[in-house]
Amino acid sequence: MKNRPIIDIEVKGKTFSGILDTGADKSIIRKQDWPNSWPIQQADQTLRGLGIATHPGRSAELLKWKDKEGHQGVFQLYILDHLPVNLWGRDLLEQMNLHLTSDVPHVSPVAHPIMLAQGHIWGKGLGRFKQGITQPIES
Repeated sequence: MKNRPIIDIEVKGKTFSGILDTGADKSIIRKQDWPNSWPIQQADQTLRGLGIATHPGRSAELLKWKDKEGHQGVFQLYILDHLPVNLWGRDLLEQMNLHLTSDVPHVSPVAHPIMLAQGHIWGKGLGRFKQGITQPIES
């Protein structure tokens, strides 16, 4: 976890550090970092990914957050007691307008030779005349 980007965010005047986790749909805070005076409710959802958390705690209200770069937004944090670090998920990353990109197309070692055997040319789109979309679609 040493190479992961750590971001500080402020919620209700309190600063929390956490790592950006593009694999997490929702942001999760460690129970030991959660202020005792802030209300918690039991969530109906089950969180999966770091094991399974059935009916985890979650903030009883939507929380406004901001960072040092001026990003801000609203989220509802999940609270878990077995995390080594806070995880800022895609709910926060989307509000920061962050996009994960790679200059190198990632294809599994199994799919790569199959795609090449079918005539795929990197940098070209799919389709009979290689006319398909080659850039990410943005909304």
